[in-house]
Amino acid sequence: MSPETTAVAGHPRRIRIPLWAFLIIVATIITGLLLILRHQKNSIVVSGMKDYGITVPAGIRTRTTLPDGSEVWLNASTWLHYKGDPGHHSAQIEVIGEAYFPPRVNDSVELFIHTHNVNVLAVNASLDVSAYPGDPSGQVSLFTGSARAYPTMQSSLLDLKPGDKLIVPALDPYLISSTGYSPQDSTYAEIAWVKNDLCFRGATLPDLVPTLQRWYGVKIDLKGGDRDGPKFSAWITDRGLDRTLGLLQQVQPFHYTIDGQEVHISP
Repeated sequence: MSPETTAVAGHPRRIRIPLWAFLIIVATIITGLLLILRHQKNSIVVSGMKDYGITVPAGIRTRTTLPDGSEVWLNASTWLHYKGDPGHHSAQIEVIGEAYFPPRVNDSVELFIHTHNVNVLAVNASLDVSAYPGDPSGQVSLFTGSARAYPTMQSSLLDLKPGDKLIVPALDPYLISSTGYSPQDSTYAEIAWVKNDLCFRGATLPDLVPTLQRWYGVKIDLKGGDRDGPKFSAWITDRGLDRTLGLLQQVQPFHYTIDGQEVHISP
C-alpha cells in the first residue's frame, strides 16, 4: 500500500489522500517531534525534580520560561541552572552572570538563588542578580517583595526591602538603599539591559572593558588604561559598538580600531 492511500475495513474501494495533504501531515509530525526534542535538550526530570539549564552567549540577551511557568531574563554570557520540586513550592537556581526575575505568575514559590559570592532567598519578589566571574563585586537589586541575602564570605545575613541594592565584593558587603529608579519612564538602571539599553555609572575605561566585551560579543585589548582615570556614566539606547566608543571618546580622548571581533584601544 502506498503512503498516499488509506484502506477502510469493510469497503472494497480505496480512499485516496491528496499528496499535498499527506505532506502537511508529515511536516506537522516532524515539527512536533523537533519541538519535543528541543525542550528535552534543556529540561529533564530527575527523581521527581524538574531540572533545567540554559547558557546565553556573549552579545545576546534573552528571556526564557522556567518549569514552574515563570519567566526570567538572562543577560549576555550567563549560565542558569534550575531545579524545582514537583509541586513547584520552591526552586534552587544557580546563576553565573546576570539574571532578572520579574514579578512571577506563581508568586508562592520560594526562590533560592545561588551565585559564587551570595545566596538569596526571595519570596514574592522581583529582583536582579549579577555575579560575573572576574568582576570585582556582585550585586543584588530588589524591586518588589522581600529577600534575604547570605554573602558567602560572611556569617551574617541581610534583609532587603524594595529599592535596596546589595553590593557584594570579596569582603564587607554593603547595602545601597536606592536602586537607579527613573520616575519619568518607571525604569531601573539595573535592568536597563532587559530593554537592550546599556547603562553604567561611575565606571572607568578598564571597568567598562568586561561589560563591553559581553555586551557586543568582542575581545578588547586595552593599553594604558587607568583605574583612577575619568569615570563614565551613560544610558545608551540602541547603539552599535562604534557609536558607543565614539560617545566615550567625548569624555576621555583615546584611539581605537575595530577588526572584526577584536577591538584595540590605546591613549
